[in-house]
Amino acid sequence: MMRLISCTSCDEYIGKKCRKNLDSCQPRYPDLACQTKEVYFHHYTGDYIYQYSVLGCPRRCAEYTRITPREKNVFFCCNTSHCNSLSVKDVVPLWIGSYSSCYPEPSCFCAGLLER
Repeated sequence: MMRLISCTSCDEYIGKKCRKNLDSCQPRYPDLACQTKEVYFHHYTGDYIYQYSVLGCPRRCAEYTRITPREKNVFFCCNTSHCNSLSVKDVVPLWIGSYSSCYPEPSCFCAGLLER
């Protein structure tokens, strides 16, 4: 028996717990993967500061990084449970959290496993 993955993004974290799940999608054939786009703002100090994540379920999932003068976009794929939930970067300055839709961390995660 095979169960499909359901990709879900978390819009608000309190500590390390997800409080709001507002976005989800079903992975599509042939890749059956969740794709996350993380957006980072290019700060005048030269650092990239995390802003928000966008969830997607494309037919073909590709992992790559796109850098422009103002921001950096990181695209990555997953197909396992909680493959990109909260990581070691737990602290983001409060002024960023005030306009970040996924505070404090990139927040797409795959809810479910492929089972046979």
